[in-house]
Amino acid sequence: MSEEAEFWGEETEFWGVVVPRGPAHQWLYRTAPLPWPGPLVPNGKPVPYYPLFSSKEKAEEFVRERGQELMVRERQQLVEEALKNIRRIYRDELPDDHYVNLDGGGLVTWGEL
Repeated sequence: MSEEAEFWGEETEFWGVVVPRGPAHQWLYRTAPLPWPGPLVPNGKPVPYYPLFSSKEKAEEFVRERGQELMVRERQQLVEEALKNIRRIYRDELPDDHYVNLDGGGLVTWGEL
């Protein structure tokens, strides 16, 4: 296990913005972490990742900051809805080879945390 993985450990709580997933009866959780478009790799394809946070407060800050970037009339409503959709993300929700960005620290695979 890497030093970083030992630091974060299995007991660490991760938080993220979630979206409904369906059909709900087929999933352990009725919502799933929201993927974010990522940077382009050399072949020109984006690498999607999940923005995750070490606390609910950091997730809320992320949502509010991104909400300020929106250029739509319903900005406040979208931010409020996203804030309601922040919850703890559990280890079994993402495959180990999917990318995450914890607290804006850069891309790593979920299994590396």
